Amino acid sequence: MAKESNEKQVSKISFEYKGVKYVLEYDRDSVMQAEKLFDLSIGEVRDLKLSSFDGLFRGAFLKHHSTVDQDLVDEIMSRFTNKAELFKNLAAMYGTCVMSLLEEPEQGNGISWTES
Repeated sequence: MAKESNEKQVSKISFEYKGVKYVLEYDRDSVMQAEKLFDLSIGEVRDLKLSSFDGLFRGAFLKHHSTVDQDLVDEIMSRFTNKAELFKNLAAMYGTCVMSLLEEPEQGNGISWTES
């Protein structure tokens, strides 16, 4: 999922459609919602499975535009150009948030555990 170090890491995608400004972005909560609502999985997104594109696009609306009608989301998606690059950027945004959920706590603040 990680982009090469010489590439710019995208964290938001901004655009305007019919006079309304939109920001597509993921955070921890929207990742969890998108996985439940759109059956996303990190493995399929990491492998850039085309079947995950729809859920990635729809899920990116959840943080800032959760009330936007899905028909409008479909209309907007159909008008985007360079969908291959859009897909890669959405996947990277999603992956960054997923990995943040799995980060280790700061040294000295972690709770160790054992199997029993």
